[in-house]
Amino acid sequence: MKISKGNSKLGKIANFNITPLRTCSPEACNTCGKNGCYALKAYRQYPAVRTAWDENTELAINDIPTLYQDLRKYFTTFKGKIFRIHSAGDFVSIDYLKMWADIAFEFKNINFMAYTKQFKILQYFIDIYGRNYMTRNFKIILSSWTGLDIPSELSYKFSIAWLCEDGQNAPVMVYNLKKAGRSVRICGGDCTVCKYCYEPTGLDVIFIKH
Repeated sequence: MKISKGNSKLGKIANFNITPLRTCSPEACNTCGKNGCYALKAYRQYPAVRTAWDENTELAINDIPTLYQDLRKYFTTFKGKIFRIHSAGDFVSIDYLKMWADIAFEFKNINFMAYTKQFKILQYFIDIYGRNYMTRNFKIILSSWTGLDIPSELSYKFSIAWLCEDGQNAPVMVYNLKKAGRSVRICGGDCTVCKYCYEPTGLDVIFIKH
């Protein structure tokens, strides 16, 4: 198991990653465009990154018990207050999602956060275990952009990250979302300073495409 200590976008925020495309939903890949996937660019460019993410993926798909124990050992000595699940990749199964929910339940002193486009897996998880199985310190944010529809039954249960194609349109997007009854703010671009997405609230965020 490999944990990343951060990157240029996240700053020094530890995160766990798995292979992009292989673990993303077909609906997401068909709409975001493989050429625009920043995680895929890093995966192709850096051999060490590719090896680490592939090893993590094999555990996530084929050996969750070992991954679970490795993560428990890691978080027992973890000194941080926040942790990012997937700056690359996505939830690959219900069992894998449940593993992270169990980790968050055990380590309540850490705020875990993940963006997801695996809406079907998330909905199946809720159908089986219920929304309350996820503790307050385990925050899932739904990713949204043009062409990727979020199921209405999920949109009222989770925060949403909205993609704004043009920064000049961001104020209009804020206005429309607030008019629709959603609380939202525009991403400032520095995770280490803001940490807004890691807060256990139901608020949305707008990311401006760059």
